[in-house]
Amino acid sequence: MEKTLKITEEQAKKLYLEASANLKEILELNFGKTTFLKNFQEAVKTYEDACEIIGEKPIDEQHLMDCGIGKSEIAFIKLKTIFKAANKMNNNWNADYSNSNQCKYYPYFIWRSSGFRCDGTSCACTSSRAGSRLCCGTHDDAEYIGKQFEDLCNDYFG
Repeated sequence: MEKTLKITEEQAKKLYLEASANLKEILELNFGKTTFLKNFQEAVKTYEDACEIIGEKPIDEQHLMDCGIGKSEIAFIKLKTIFKAANKMNNNWNADYSNSNQCKYYPYFIWRSSGFRCDGTSCACTSSRAGSRLCCGTHDDAEYIGKQFEDLCNDYFG
């Protein structure tokens, strides 16, 4: 006899804390792995982690380069994916460009002899000083991206 167990997401999160590896796997399959991660900074250390969060296959860099796509364009694609993952984990935050009161956070950089270095974050409500696709809903996520993915940002600015 088969029975169905119905639990809410909040109940699943509580259960997950003390669950066996097998039960954790079942919960992740049913609720999605991101449901049980605490925050973006904990979940995403690499571009590939970001791809996993949003359910996309990582790009084939070599194929893109063979097609004439440059390092800067490839870096932009990767950064866009990373920001998308941050926003998904922030309650599916979306930049609303018609809302002049909504802050859109982005890292900003300063030039050093070794390359661009993350120098903080800024919030723009209606400005277009930064790439509109490269923003997120929290200061902390923007700063983390700027520092964790600084090499990728340098490739993008390249």
